[in-house]
Amino acid sequence: MAIGVQHGERAKLPSDLVKFNDGGILNSDPWRITHLELLALSEGGPEMLDKPAEVIRMASEYANAGFPELLANLIGQPEPTLNLILRLDDLKHS
Repeated sequence: MAIGVQHGERAKLPSDLVKFNDGGILNSDPWRITHLELLALSEGGPEMLDKPAEVIRMASEYANAGFPELLANLIGQPEPTLNLILRLDDLKHS
């Protein structure tokens, strides 16, 4: 998601989605909710906070846009985890 946000790119999701997330990840890491709320505020203003499904869709679209770059930076790398950490560090400083 961070890569998509950094590039300002959102990739539309398919119209047929399968719900597999029960919200457990959001309950276990409350900071994720804060990040989603801040992103929603910057994208759609306070009104968007009243539309949680739209917030999740927006975050998923950003993630969908960033995923190809993430894969390109990891596939074929001898140290994919290290490469990911270095890439995330680059995002922090740009």
